[in-house]
Amino acid sequence: MAKFNYTKWITENKYGKFDEEALGSETPIPLSQLDPELAKTAATSGGGTGSPDETQGNANATIAVGSLKPAQKEVIAAKALCFALGFLRDGIPDLENMEAIISNDKYIMDGHHRWAARTLIDPTADVGVAKIELPADELITVLNIYTKGVKKKEKGNPGVGAISSFKTDIPDLIDTVIAEGTGVLKYHKGPWPVLTAEEVNTSLGKVPGANGDAAKGAAKMKANANKLNIEIHPNAPSRVDMPVIDGDEIPDVLAKLKSGKIDFKPNYSDETKAKLGKAGLDEQEKELGDVEILMKNIDRINTQQELEQVIQKLMNHVASGKVTGGSMGLTKALGTGPASTIKKQFGIKESIDPRSSLYEKIEKLIDKN
Repeated sequence: MAKFNYTKWITENKYGKFDEEALGSETPIPLSQLDPELAKTAATSGGGTGSPDETQGNANATIAVGSLKPAQKEVIAAKALCFALGFLRDGIPDLENMEAIISNDKYIMDGHHRWAARTLIDPTADVGVAKIELPADELITVLNIYTKGVKKKEKGNPGVGAISSFKTDIPDLIDTVIAEGTGVLKYHKGPWPVLTAEEVNTSLGKVPGANGDAAKGAAKMKANANKLNIEIHPNAPSRVDMPVIDGDEIPDVLAKLKSGKIDFKPNYSDETKAKLGKAGLDEQEKELGDVEILMKNIDRINTQQELEQVIQKLMNHVASGKVTGGSMGLTKALGTGPASTIKKQFGIKESIDPRSSLYEKIEKLIDKN
């Protein structure tokens, strides 16, 4: 039988490996799945300036609104339309400075309705954003650390609306508000701003290229709706699991990242490692068997105490007789002398079935899964 390659298995097994990329992983950690104590610790335990945690950002970046991409699917077309018409009437809400954080791959973390509203008016317009030099996959996790660890917020904002129907909803909504104003629109915490039918028509005449003609403005806005990018980020969580960063909090977020204060990249601080290990082990113990726990966490053990706890689990598992050939497996792995000492310490008896080994048992588990 070929020797069991546990390193390859840890990397390739269906559960994945708990490696040191956990907080800066390729898949964002949803807000609800981020351990509160881990978030609290990671939010203040970064390596500082010059460390991998140091991340640059620009609070005054500008970018064409049409080049931005959504990180969430929850967008209410009626809300975006109200925002667009209100801005055209009197500049409220401000759609020039979106007070939104974007990733370096142009995904919006928050402010999707302002983005959609500005696109309805002119997809080529430049808007002000705060750009952080991280891809969306990492940035979502980092901002969730801030949301839960600094703000102590356990849940994100509720998500309603569907960006997938945006392009088909807007034409009918425009026709409705031309005749009746925005007061007739119904949506979560809306409508706002409220415009009369007369104000709607005046605002539509202000759409670039309409030259005061409401009908032309309406036609342009309907056409612009079709230019909105509705392909959401493939890994982004639902809105309720996304970060919640208010406009007045953006400077603090940028300052913490620039100073390397948020601990999200290896090598982690000892404090973060301890919380990271505990959160992972506690969660997996709810779902996995003893051998699986050991295999999944083997590369993630950071202290002698953690190692002793996991070894205790495995040895108790072997001693209970749940692993046939466990005694033989220990001898193969450790050698006769050390294995004998371990067996006496944990009360492990010789296997009933000597043809089997601990390695074979694990290989059967791998094949089954």
